[in-house]
Amino acid sequence: MQTDLHDFLSHFFGTIAMTMVPVVLIAFTTLPMSLHHHIGTPSSTAHVAPQHMT
Repeated sequence: MQTDLHDFLSHFFGTIAMTMVPVVLIAFTTLPMSLHHHIGTPSSTAHVAPQHMT
């Protein structure tokens, strides 16, 4: 592989990795807040009978 291509690809994939790190961290840290419960715990509405929406 040419050195220029190797340098370009290493910078390119490094940039992709560094932009994905904050996205993944924000997504997985805010997921419990958006679900209104932690991932391992069952939701409080799991045992509620379905209701008619009128």
